[in-house]
Amino acid sequence: GGDRETGGAVAPQIAGVSGQYGCLALRRAARALEAGLQQPGADQAQLAEDVACTLTPALDFLKRCAAAARG
Repeated sequence: GGDRETGGAVAPQIAGVSGQYGCLALRRAARALEAGLQQPGADQAQLAEDVACTLTPALDFLKRCAAAARG
């Protein structure tokens, strides 16, 4: 369905961008979601939840980095 297609398109983008910015937990979760979308029987809902749970810490990390860069 559409959700699976969207997830398949967005997960690699999230993994790439998060890796570039040092958000490694988010990158790992996005890569696991990407792989899980290709595997029948994978708990895709849990994998998506894992990505969602890493978003807030990743954003907090980026805010701290931005604040440090501003001095």
